[in-house]
Amino acid sequence: MADVAVVLPLYENARTLAELVRRCRAAVPGIEVVLVDDACPSGSGRAAVHLAADVPDVTVVRHDENRGQQEAIRTGLAATTATVRVVMDADLQDPPEAIPDLLTALGAGAVDAVFAGRRGSYEGPLRRVGGVAHRALLAMTLGLPVDAGGFVAMTTRCADAVLAMDGPPQLVAMIGRTGLPTCSVPVRRAARPVGDSTIGRRARLRHAVRAVPHVRRAWAARLDQRPRSDHGA
Repeated sequence: MADVAVVLPLYENARTLAELVRRCRAAVPGIEVVLVDDACPSGSGRAAVHLAADVPDVTVVRHDENRGQQEAIRTGLAATTATVRVVMDADLQDPPEAIPDLLTALGAGAVDAVFAGRRGSYEGPLRRVGGVAHRALLAMTLGLPVDAGGFVAMTTRCADAVLAMDGPPQLVAMIGRTGLPTCSVPVRRAARPVGDSTIGRRARLRHAVRAVPHVRRAWAARLDQRPRSDHGA
């Protein structure tokens, strides 16, 4: 069993995959790499299978039909028993070289999830404003770091709690819903080296909406845990 696994949801990432895996392995020697092909029609799955045949500690999991990035993340988290699980995008905007910084913060023992706090000019102004607003809302309602994004390292306890949840998958909100302690370290994201984002405005809106049930359940759980005064005494 690897101590650390990185989960990489794949969709139209064939051109960045080899470099990404190489950089992950260079950043954390011995890391387990879990590649989740979300039924990509443009060859990401084939590239993943070819890579796994040549590179040790690489596992490929495939969806028979497209389920979306968040479902792919959940599949990847369930496919490994590593002590620490890292989730990141596969388009090289999330730098693998930052993984050791996340692991160092996680290893301090005070938190169960460490987010890569998003820095840098890596997207257009409209997407940036929307992303900032979404993250600020989750920070206010779930107590997450205000710069929390999908590049995150988590303990087994956190990953198991996320996997046990019901509701639509939305990783950041689900981590917030666990109530476990979290923090962030600043990480500068890079511009996308090839291609365009496969997540359009509608997909981003759906992603934001998926957080709502988890926010509601988290608040309901907190209300249930509040001490109740006994007025009948």
